[in-house]
Amino acid sequence: MTTRLDSVDQQLSASLEEASVVRQRTAATSAALLAVSSAGVTGDIVEEARVAITNGLTGPQHQRRLHELVAELDERAFGLQEDHPDEYLVVFSRARAAAALAFALDPDPRIAALEGVYEAQAAVDQPERIIEVARSALAG
Repeated sequence: MTTRLDSVDQQLSASLEEASVVRQRTAATSAALLAVSSAGVTGDIVEEARVAITNGLTGPQHQRRLHELVAELDERAFGLQEDHPDEYLVVFSRARAAAALAFALDPDPRIAALEGVYEAQAAVDQPERIIEVARSALAG
């Protein structure tokens, strides 16, 4: 099955598909936390989700609230796109980082890894940093 991550790095996508649940979770968590830090995403829900994911927790409670934040940021970014391109990029990056964190919390570790890493790499100026972090997580 083709994933969004295939459009960025087919080899990484295949490696994540084949990885153990532990490696998938580690890749998703590492990528999401780097993206959130790099994009400067803050707020109570972000901090609660960071604590949850660091403690190995998953679930819909944080995901739902993060997806609401993503929708809010995406709407704001859309409004800035034409007239304020620099501000647009900041808000867009924050939305993608929040989405990475939301996906990393998905109960399905495969979705957490594939979608979380995809969103994380879209959140940063240097996506190769996210790819490197995910590869390192796979290597153990």
